[in-house]
Amino acid sequence: MSEEGKLKRLLKTLRGPAREVMLLLQAAIPNLSVADFLHAMKLVFGESESSVTSHGKFFNTLQAQGEKASLYVIRLEVQLQNAIQAGVIA
Repeated sequence: MSEEGKLKRLLKTLRGPAREVMLLLQAAIPNLSVADFLHAMKLVFGESESSVTSHGKFFNTLQAQGEKASLYVIRLEVQLQNAIQAGVIA
């Protein structure tokens, strides 16, 4: 299947912000490859991780020796948000 065909199929599956990002990328870079698009999506939306991974990262996040409490709380909050989004914590 051609790159153009792959991009058309991919566009059909996307909704919301992901679809908007793809349309903007296609407008800016008409000869965008699937690999380049997927790389851009990872940069915009980040890596996806399983609920098991989110669970483990959240519950195993410890304050590093010498780390300020405020920085630890910020780091912990990111892990908490990821765990909530993955459905690990309600």
